[in-house]
Amino acid sequence: MAFDFKLQCPFCFFLFFLLLLYTTTAQSYSNISLGLSFVAQDDNLVWRASRSGDFAVGFRKMEMDGFLLSIWFDKIPEKTVVWSANRNDPVEKGSIVELTTGGNLVVKDQKGRQIWSSISADTGVSYAALLDTGNLVLASQDNTILWQSFENPTDTLLPTQTMKLDTQVIAHYTETNYSSGRYKFMLQRDGNLLLYTTNFPFNDAVAAYWSTQFKAEVAAIGRSNHKNLVHLLGYCNEGQNRLLVYEYMRNGSLAKFLFKISRPNLYERTRIALGIAEGLCYLHEQCSSRIIHCDIKPENILLDDTFSPRISDFGLSKLLKNDQSRTTTAIRGTKGYVAPEWFKNMAITIKVDVYSFGILLLEVICCRKNFEQDVEEEEEMILADWVYDCYKSGTLHCLVEKDEEAMKDMKKVKKFVMIAIWCIQEDPSLRPMMKKVIQMMEGAVEVPVPPDPNSIFSSI
Repeated sequence: MAFDFKLQCPFCFFLFFLLLLYTTTAQSYSNISLGLSFVAQDDNLVWRASRSGDFAVGFRKMEMDGFLLSIWFDKIPEKTVVWSANRNDPVEKGSIVELTTGGNLVVKDQKGRQIWSSISADTGVSYAALLDTGNLVLASQDNTILWQSFENPTDTLLPTQTMKLDTQVIAHYTETNYSSGRYKFMLQRDGNLLLYTTNFPFNDAVAAYWSTQFKAEVAAIGRSNHKNLVHLLGYCNEGQNRLLVYEYMRNGSLAKFLFKISRPNLYERTRIALGIAEGLCYLHEQCSSRIIHCDIKPENILLDDTFSPRISDFGLSKLLKNDQSRTTTAIRGTKGYVAPEWFKNMAITIKVDVYSFGILLLEVICCRKNFEQDVEEEEEMILADWVYDCYKSGTLHCLVEKDEEAMKDMKKVKKFVMIAIWCIQEDPSLRPMMKKVIQMMEGAVEVPVPPDPNSIFSSI
């Protein structure tokens, strides 16, 4: 191809160079021509890779020696599968995938029987390609996409992938078995995005999972009765309309009370902290269905007419069965208050609330947020780190130097700092139960010397 043009200036040449560069990088895939096929073999799994090399398509060997036509992340050791064609019908070694001369992408078993097909009629498909986004497409000669894996998801949604109405994503059965599992994620025609349980091993939806959870949470919260929990007055659960109605708290949230210019006095602050601890102790140890709140922070603590604290907002709470002490769930909570185990694929226990309470207790003591960028010294930005440094160096007065009352009672400040440090230990087993926290706050038991919050070699 020849170009007949004149460039009037170097800048124009630069723009043209960028255009060529863009045109080149935009074609970020390797075509699969009509008539090409690929055989499922143990030692030859990749049919095509995306231009970037991030994704590959081909046969992946699964449990019981079955093969799936799949797309997977190819640059990571796990080779995580993000899409599969025949997830419920694995084929044996020697089966093939073929882009037929008629433009169909088909999977056939060893006997030539068609197991899966992308489209059923000749639609003008000219080639197939795996894009850098992980999208497998069938396209016409003028590059119009006629079919794509992004519109036929299995159990994963990738960046830039969108869900259309009536689209569903079904979880795989186990970590190594990619057949349809127990949960279905669906974008309904009314625009609602719902998670359903399925009538396993069939794919038909049984009940909206979130609706079931909502009812369970309402029942548990409705049965709870403690002076430091907000009281549930009523609720609405009509179709997709769900609403909890709590009693009105005239004095707003603890955050509004705590982070204002004039500091509330130390006595009021520690009284409020003790009330929060008692409310959490009730949820963890005394409630008929034990509850992990999962989002303890000043914004979720409301103050009544006498400035007594009430724990609120149970929207992220996790209910435990009577015989259950730990659970697994996706990460919940608010940045800055989230316990380390959420990020480590560890079982979740009531100790995640203890960690959040420890961070909140530090905020109560110091009347400042757990992270502040606008500080005089860089080491003061992360409150937990600064507090421990001050504790170790014997300079706790730096935390409350603008608080005259606290400066006169540094013994109390030190005790509450030590309790908070125990609560934010990285190892959950080192954090005390909330009952023990209350005993330490009330002075019923001595507060042991806390270790470095990141240490795992001490116990209480």
